[in-house]
Formats: sequence, structure tokens, C-alpha cells
Amino acid sequence: MTRGELFSAEYAQVETLQSLNRLFAVVLVYGMLDWFLFLLFEDAKRLRLVKSVDIKKNRFLDLKRYARMLKKDLNINLIECQGTYQALNRLRAIRNAVAHHGGWVHSENEKELRQFGFREHGPIELSEGEFRTNKKIVFLTCQTLARQYDEFVRENA
Repeated sequence: MTRGELFSAEYAQVETLQSLNRLFAVVLVYGMLDWFLFLLFEDAKRLRLVKSVDIKKNRFLDLKRYARMLKKDLNINLIECQGTYQALNRLRAIRNAVAHHGGWVHSENEKELRQFGFREHGPIELSEGEFRTNKKIVFLTCQTLARQYDEFVRENA
């Protein structure tokens, strides 16, 4: 094996590890968002701000149900900012593909991922900048929700 072939193989390994790190980062960033929404939901239940009985009895919700609960019970419209909600929805879909299908588009998730440009039987490939973008979107979303929730609690509790 030549020195060039050796460096080429090492470079390929580094690229593969970087790709895996980007996928793991999606799971981490979405997990932070999900944990934040869970804590907000638990606090709203503790303060008896969640009115819907069928929502109250759940231990946790999915993104769509969190958004509905926020709108209906706390007058916080997560869906209002369409670009942000769409980005969070994309992040959730990619997270699910990574967590449940090893980062591949499978027949079970193809319909959902197709709208984001992914094709069945293909890998989820993310650019290096997408982690920073996703992290920023999640951070700003959590910051905005925290501010709006605090205002709602001050006015209604």
C-alpha cells in the first residue's frame, strides 16, 4: 500500500466519523428541545394551566401535540413562525430516522422525509453547517418559549 492510499483510507475514515457525529448531533439537539418541552409541559400541568383532560393524563407529548397544547392552553403559537416550526419538524423527522432506522430513509419514514429532499433507501446526509443551524434554531425556540411562558404565567397564575 502506498502512502497516498494510506492517507486516502484515513481521510475516508475521518469523513465517515464526521458524518456519524453530525447524525448524533441531530439526536442530541432534538433531545434538548424535547426535554425543554417536557419540562414546560410538566410545569404547566403542575400549575393547572393545561385544561384538556386527555392531554393532562399524558406523561409526555410529541412535537405536534406540544404545539397544539401550547397554542390552546397557554396562547403560545409555536406553529405561527412557519420557518421555525418547519425546521423543527425536519429536525424531528431526521432524528427519528437516525434513532429508529440507523440514519437511513426507510419505507416507514420515506413519506415524511421526502418533503425534506430525502429518498427511500438512501442515507441521511447532513452538511457540517446544519448542526450549527439546528442548534441555533433549537436554542432560539427554547428561549422564545421560555419568555412567552413566563409572561403567560405572570399574567394568569
